[in-house]
Amino acid sequence: MKKFLWLIVGLIVLGIIALATPGKLTLPILIPIATTTPSPTPSPTPIPTPPSNSGPGLTAAVVAKHNNAASCYTIISNKVYDLTDWINQHPGGEGAILSICGIDGTNAFNDQHGGQGRPERILQNFYLGNLTN
Repeated sequence: MKKFLWLIVGLIVLGIIALATPGKLTLPILIPIATTTPSPTPSPTPIPTPPSNSGPGLTAAVVAKHNNAASCYTIISNKVYDLTDWINQHPGGEGAILSICGIDGTNAFNDQHGGQGRPERILQNFYLGNLTN
C-alpha cells in the first residue's frame, strides 16, 4: 500500500512540475510492451467417416434395419441418409421424418421439397453413401 501511495505522490509532483514549466520539461513516455506467447492453432475436428461401401454396403436391407427414432436411415434418389439427428430438428415435425425411416423416402421428399435448394443442402449433411444392390 505504501508503494502505491508513493507512486501516486510521485505522479502528482511530476504533473505539477510539468504544468509549472510548460515546454521546458519533457518526460519520456514509457509504454509497456506486452509479450505474449502465441497459442497453438487448434487442430480441426475430424468429420466422422461414413460407412464404407465395401462388403455388403448400404443396401435396402441395411436401411430397413434403421427404421425408428433411435436410428433412422432413408433412401432418397439412390443415396442413403442417416436422419436420426434431424428428426427433432425438422421444421415440419418429427412425423415427417419418422414416416420415411427404413424405407425409400424419395417420393415423400420430392413431393414436399422437390427443387428447393435449402432442403437439399441440409440433406447433404446426413449423407452416408450410395445405395448398393
